[in-house]
Amino acid sequence: VDGVEGEEARDWRQLYEEKCAELKELDETLQEFSESSKALEADLETELKQKEAELVAARKQLEVLRFEHSSLLEKHVSASREAEQMQTQLQEDVAKLRAEAEEHHKARNVLEIENDELQQRLRSAEDLGQDLTRQLDRIAEENEWLHGEAEDAKNSGEETAQRLREEIAELKAEIMALKMTRQRQSAVVSTPPVESPESSSDCDSPSSPLLPHGTLRSKFTRQTLYFIIATLSALTVLCLIACICLVFVVAS
Repeated sequence: VDGVEGEEARDWRQLYEEKCAELKELDETLQEFSESSKALEADLETELKQKEAELVAARKQLEVLRFEHSSLLEKHVSASREAEQMQTQLQEDVAKLRAEAEEHHKARNVLEIENDELQQRLRSAEDLGQDLTRQLDRIAEENEWLHGEAEDAKNSGEETAQRLREEIAELKAEIMALKMTRQRQSAVVSTPPVESPESSSDCDSPSSPLLPHGTLRSKFTRQTLYFIIATLSALTVLCLIACICLVFVVAS
């Protein structure tokens, strides 16, 4: 019985020692856990403080971001309004430009029509200018011809005037000769008889020997004067025609 009790006591002691060893290990583990828990708690507190600081910074940043968000939102609203106003203005400008483009298109069509009309007028003016040029050439030729005719008439008039001057000089010489003859006859007859009107008229009648020659000379002089008058009239008419032609040319 003592041996059995001794064995049980040894077993209990061994169990006690094992439990003591386990308890000691648990104490050591607890001590290590406590120490590690304290270090972890310190780390957690440090990390918590950091997180709190980060949280404060994040809140501050959040406030800043909210303020920036509100500012950006206001700017966005303002930009949206400006964009809408700009879009409206651009639409109005586009409508005006389209209306102006339509007006310009209509004006271009009108200008094209006017250009066609002007080209037709220009062609008509060119044709008219060619006709006027031909008329001017013809008038110039006629003027040259009239000038030649006027020169011929002038030369003919000068020749006629020269011939008339010569004839007048001859007539003056004959008149002087007749006067001298009559003076001689008066000198020969100292007392001329009294003549009746019939005898005086007989002296001036065609029976006188000098009268037929004077009558022929007077007839010739009248014809010459008529020819001179007709020539001067023709020259006057030609000069008037030439002046009218020159005025027409200058006016053209």
